[in-house]
Amino acid sequence: MRPYANIGTSSIYEPTYEISFIITNTGKMSGSEVPQLYLTFPAEAQEPPKLLR
Repeated sequence: MRPYANIGTSSIYEPTYEISFIITNTGKMSGSEVPQLYLTFPAEAQEPPKLLR
């Protein structure tokens, strides 16, 4: 995870991060994955408790 520039948004959303990862199939069967990222926000952001992005 590394900091990412946050331009033109409210300070309640700082810092902003860019997240990347690699998924590797180590099994004998072919398959696919759907990575999911769940975010939590401070109460003042007025967002749901967990948000899927």
